[in-house]
Amino acid sequence: MIATFENFGKKQKIKFSLLMEKGNWKIDNIDYGAGETLAKWLKEGLAAESDAAGDARFEGKYQVGDTTCTVKAVKMAFEVKWAKGSGTEIFVYDGRSGDRVVYKSESAKKGEEANMFSFDDDTLDTGTFYSSDGKEFPIKRVK
Repeated sequence: MIATFENFGKKQKIKFSLLMEKGNWKIDNIDYGAGETLAKWLKEGLAAESDAAGDARFEGKYQVGDTTCTVKAVKMAFEVKWAKGSGTEIFVYDGRSGDRVVYKSESAKKGEEANMFSFDDDTLDTGTFYSSDGKEFPIKRVK
């Protein structure tokens, strides 16, 4: 099915691919032209989200200052168990700051600083841990 309309004074045409499912027509894809489709955008978005939020490279054991921690992927976040201390802390991907890759703790209350892993590059092997109390510790992946 093709839909033609005016968008900001310019004629537009998009093609809807329909699929019959359980007796009902459903949109399977939308083709915007020039190789741009809804399926392509969704696939790219999911790949980026997966790379950012579910990045298995963060999993493993790290030396953080004079203690260690073990990182395990849990759903779309990471569970961090500290060798010194009890319980676990949940961290989420927080984006990039230049070449640095950042994961922040979800446990911070509104207005408080969060604990943060800030890695030097995409290998996630070295970096700096910023504690919510303002202290900084070097990070090194333990092999």
